[in-house]
Amino acid sequence: DFLPEVQREAARQLSARVLELPFTPSCENLVHWMAELLQSSLPAQVHLTRLCLWETASSAAIWLADDQV
Repeated sequence: DFLPEVQREAARQLSARVLELPFTPSCENLVHWMAELLQSSLPAQVHLTRLCLWETASSAAIWLADDQV
């Protein structure tokens, strides 16, 4: 970790939006992580087929269920 525990705790208290992730938070990694979270919370009869995360107005990472093995 690049932050000492004291600073991490302060960041947690200041903002609920601070996440410590076990991976580099690139757009591609984040969309894959979000797809996994969504899939695990959906009812059995609902299937996630596509998820798009926009990084900028002209750049996005797209996760497709068909591409997953």
